[in-house]
Amino acid sequence: PLAPDQVEPVKMCQKEVNRLKRLVGDLLDLTRIEAGRLPMAKDPVVLQDILAVVVQLYGGLLKERGLSFAVDLPEAEAVVVGDRDRLQQVFVNLISNAAKFTHQGGIQVRLMRDGSEFHVEIEDTGGGIAKDDLERIFDKFERVGRAEEQEGSGLGLPIARDIAELHHGRLWAESQLGRGSRFIV
Repeated sequence: PLAPDQVEPVKMCQKEVNRLKRLVGDLLDLTRIEAGRLPMAKDPVVLQDILAVVVQLYGGLLKERGLSFAVDLPEAEAVVVGDRDRLQQVFVNLISNAAKFTHQGGIQVRLMRDGSEFHVEIEDTGGGIAKDDLERIFDKFERVGRAEEQEGSGLGLPIARDIAELHHGRLWAESQLGRGSRFIV
């Protein structure tokens, strides 16, 4: 049992350990991607199942923060060949970023079919990203605008883009300052 004066320092240490663990994991992933050695499964996966897990992870947090969280998933299964865990990593990163930079309003997740492709959109009502920074946010260790005030290494978006590309997909952002952002995979 911890004494009352020990609880807060232990919580701070745990938070720092978790941050360092995420950073080391990101650096390992980045190194494996650059070396062409990131292990990737090639199994049929249903995008709705992956997104449902991510939505469940963040639904409570967003509700606690007073943010809306809308999810639009078609009934017809969206099956792709890929790595379930890595695809989940992409969507966790995108929804986590949306939650980090959205202070009012909410986040919407949509899965749509566009011809032979599926598109997943994560749209927020956050502060937005300047047009000149829309590609820079995908550079390693790059954080723009208010991101410098936030926790993070600047590796999440580059890793998410690399994982999308390893699945023969794309990841890009559309945004305007003051009007939120939309990330499309």
